Amino acid sequence: MIGARARAGIRAPRRRAVRRATAALCALTALGCAPAPVLERAFAARGGALDGFRREAEVRVYYGFPGLWRWEMAFLAPEHYRFTLITDADPQHYVFDGAVGRSFVGTRLVTVDRSEAPALRSHARWMAITSLDVLADSSRVTLAEFEPPGAVAGAARALRARFRDEPDVYELYFDRAGRLIGAEGPISIPGLGAGRLRARFTDFRAVDGFVVPFATRYSLDGEPFFDERVVRFVPNDPALDAAGFERPPAR
Repeated sequence: MIGARARAGIRAPRRRAVRRATAALCALTALGCAPAPVLERAFAARGGALDGFRREAEVRVYYGFPGLWRWEMAFLAPEHYRFTLITDADPQHYVFDGAVGRSFVGTRLVTVDRSEAPALRSHARWMAITSLDVLADSSRVTLAEFEPPGAVAGAARALRARFRDEPDVYELYFDRAGRLIGAEGPISIPGLGAGRLRARFTDFRAVDGFVVPFATRYSLDGEPFFDERVVRFVPNDPALDAAGFERPPAR
């Protein structure tokens, strides 16, 4: 069994994240920012701040590379992202450390993207936006509330979000309970190009005090893209650190 001290050590990153998010939301509220109540409700519905996470999923892909796939993703605020595609041969890894994108086959480095806007940054920012915490940072993101479109079933509130250093806009849709049930925004996918990604989140489940979606349907530029079914979700994983987003994960 894990002792009380060890459990406290595991929970510490989450407590710090909650304090940071709460302070930021309080600042928004003090400034009279209209979206603040939407964020407050969303954080409460989700279970608190989410600095980072890992998830493993089974996926049915319809577009680009159709078939049944397995992959793993990891995210660490502010913009660290890792994606691993599980194959019968060596796994393919795509990692972004907040500035540089790299791809590996097994442990062999294949590409390095040091451009001003590496493709993997769009993945990291999608994860940041849909993880919500970055929305409380007005120095990085601007927000505006708008009336959710009728086409998004179950949406009661909606926000438009934009990173201050780019023009593209994300849209986020929340149900009456405050849960994030939909999102759309820009994405750049190696081999497929850039497009508008849309997600609909369902099958919400409780994991270690958080309520998160275990099923997501994605479309790209209006065409079915893939359906993702989460098989494991690890919120605020203490094993995640910035150095782990410069290379493939240890196996």
